[in-house]
Amino acid sequence: MVHPHKISKRSIQLLVTKYTAAFNGNTGISPQKLRHSCATDYIKNDGNIITLRDQLGHSDIKTTRRFLSNAI
Repeated sequence: MVHPHKISKRSIQLLVTKYTAAFNGNTGISPQKLRHSCATDYIKNDGNIITLRDQLGHSDIKTTRRFLSNAI
């Protein structure tokens, strides 16, 4: 299926802000924080760092390790 419009990064930011504020009043959540939180949870639940690297789109495993430096 071809989608006529791509979703911009800014549109995602606005949607995350809108819905997190609507659900719990917190507007401090960003797409990046959500991404980091999901990645951290994945690793803490015995996820594979190579798989996570691929899911995050990192070309180098060092980037993924830095991304998760506080989680591991």
